[in-house]
Amino acid sequence: MSVTVSDVLQLDILNSAKVIAGKNGLDREVLRINFTDCPINPLVDADLILSGDAFICSFYMNKDMEAKIYDAISFYIQMGSACCIALNEFLPQFPQSVIELADSRDFPIIHIDGTVPYGALIHDISELIISDQSELLLENKIFHLLSKELSDAEQRNIYRHLAPHIQSDYTVVHATFQGLSHRRLQMLKKDVAIQFKVPLFKYLEGAFFVLPCQGRREINSMLQQMMPIFSYYAPEHSMGYSSAAVSVKQFSSAFRQALSADEIGGVLGKSPMGYDALSVYQLLLPLKNHQILRNFCSSILDPLIKQDLLETVSVYLECNGDVKRAAGKVGKHENTVRFRIGQAKNLLNLDDYEFIEKVSIALKARDIFGQQLGTN
Repeated sequence: MSVTVSDVLQLDILNSAKVIAGKNGLDREVLRINFTDCPINPLVDADLILSGDAFICSFYMNKDMEAKIYDAISFYIQMGSACCIALNEFLPQFPQSVIELADSRDFPIIHIDGTVPYGALIHDISELIISDQSELLLENKIFHLLSKELSDAEQRNIYRHLAPHIQSDYTVVHATFQGLSHRRLQMLKKDVAIQFKVPLFKYLEGAFFVLPCQGRREINSMLQQMMPIFSYYAPEHSMGYSSAAVSVKQFSSAFRQALSADEIGGVLGKSPMGYDALSVYQLLLPLKNHQILRNFCSSILDPLIKQDLLETVSVYLECNGDVKRAAGKVGKHENTVRFRIGQAKNLLNLDDYEFIEKVSIALKARDIFGQQLGTN
């Protein structure tokens, strides 16, 4: 989640700003803040401009020259600029030709009041960008934790960056957020840090954090205390947490466990989900991208799907083989359930033990695939 023009507009210093053109370009990435009040000289300025620059310009020297204003905005667009922030003091109304150009290229032009101090504006936007770049560095460290076999020294180095507040046993938590903007993520991070003294580290569409506690009951209690603040900023979210870890050597595995627990918890609709509660899912998850597991799952479930037996079998197993309970759940007579379970066993040519074992594993594998299996 990089800094966008929309994120910049959320800054307090721009609370009275107005987007007068290019409203469809608010998702443009802002990489740097630039400032100019001199007329554009393409031969010179091309070397001073980078893609992603957000320009602050008063247009004082060109305020009465439509062609010059048009050329300046056109040049910003050609150079890949993120947006133009203009003072309304000297140019209260942009020429229509410029507005049409910016709209056609989804290039935001933002009007700000002349009383907004340049220095404070540059500082606030720069701070937002620097914070994002710092997050990218930490995100890269987390990527290494998850994707590489690191030495104890390498893990210890990352540990010092991500868990300086941890003095003893710890548990890693991963949260996934749906539709959380960069700005709201920053607000969430700030509130969690203030209320719980816990830093959040962004990773892809979620965040990791490390808690100084162990044991399922204790970790669940802490997460329940944190849940209201997460729900406030991201109503659609899920959480997964690792087994209790006792040394830096377990840092990488704890991060992987938290991510796996959150992934499976999201599929099962259970949050927060502890890695220790994953049961057989711990064994199946590493095989998620292997065709052999998909083939096994299809070989068991496809015949049941074809004969419209899967629902009855699934409910029967959920009820631990209690025919009476299963019949009540599927709304059929007990004898009908017995007959259909017998059909399923004969169809798969499995005895009682193999039937329970293989179908249970296949159903759990289907959970991991997101139930995206069907009849071939």
